[in-house]
Amino acid sequence: MARTCTILLMPVLAVALCLSATPAQADERVNAMVKALRTDPVFVSGAASRSVPPAQIRALRRAVAAARVRVFVVVAPAFGGEPGLGTFDSLPDLLHDRLERDGIYLAVELGPSVHGQAFGVPVRFDTGDLRSAVYDDRPEAGPGEAARYAVELLTTGRRDAVPRRGGEATVQAAPVVAAGLATGALGFAAAGWPWIAMRRRRREQSAAPQAALAAAPPLDPRVLRDRAHGQLAGLSAALAAADAPPTPAFDAYAAASKLLEDADEDDALALLAALELVRRADATLRGRPSAPCFFDPRHGAANTRTRWRLGREEADIPACRPCARKVAKGRAPAAVQDGGLPYFERDTLWARTGFGALDDQLAARVLGGEARR
Repeated sequence: MARTCTILLMPVLAVALCLSATPAQADERVNAMVKALRTDPVFVSGAASRSVPPAQIRALRRAVAAARVRVFVVVAPAFGGEPGLGTFDSLPDLLHDRLERDGIYLAVELGPSVHGQAFGVPVRFDTGDLRSAVYDDRPEAGPGEAARYAVELLTTGRRDAVPRRGGEATVQAAPVVAAGLATGALGFAAAGWPWIAMRRRRREQSAAPQAALAAAPPLDPRVLRDRAHGQLAGLSAALAAADAPPTPAFDAYAAASKLLEDADEDDALALLAALELVRRADATLRGRPSAPCFFDPRHGAANTRTRWRLGREEADIPACRPCARKVAKGRAPAAVQDGGLPYFERDTLWARTGFGALDDQLAARVLGGEARR
């Protein structure tokens, strides 16, 4: 009984504690970043400098200098080392609001995880797909390399995947060959584009890949736990600052807190679910609740849907665009693993809900104790 009361009181206590301290801390850190960006478009925090070799910083600066639009980049540890920032994907908006300059804004976690927004300037790649594209194309990159690739992707639109160690690249670019094929196909494209577009839409809605699912990058429980604790603190501050936070945001907060308290040290899937609940709570708080990518919630919010066979039936599932494009081409996206199998082939709460992709009642089911069954 005492344990249950503690769990239920955690969100209230955390929000109360953050009312006075965390917003000020957030302002201090964001203001320090803005001050640095006024004189240098690349800011690497002191806490992140050991994770970003000088060669990566030089390459990043060259990419920023070569861009034809203004670019601002922040590389910093999210939350754990920089507490009080709220969810890290909101940092580009905060920086733009304070700096009051149009351009591309990138916030890069040490994971690395890249968050980007463009304000008043054109980009050649959808910022909504940026996080998953960098994740797929640079699976083993450090934060500096991930930031450089994100800058080039947004300013040139060219994707150039590198192979995973011991595996295949998710996208293999061949600019010279592609240019030659494009030149020869112009006449056909002009006449046949409406038909091609119709076929593509049909494939995205109904195609199911024949290839075996690849394994997504492994989950590190320690990293996931640290990140979840930090993001939960940021969410607590955001809830405290909101005038009338919606109930689903509080429920997701409470469920994430419960998972962090109950999860074993090596229970990476529960910790991943906690992170997804924090993301969902923040999106709900902003009035934009969204399901995660079914194949890997680390891809972020799903921005399209595709067809996938679950057991003996095909289902309409949320996915990020890169994963949906792979399905449409008959290729299998990389999926989060659970004991050597795609997580959704197990009989767990995460499989039944797709980490919230298939069931938006994930928070209620966690609070009801279903994660332990």
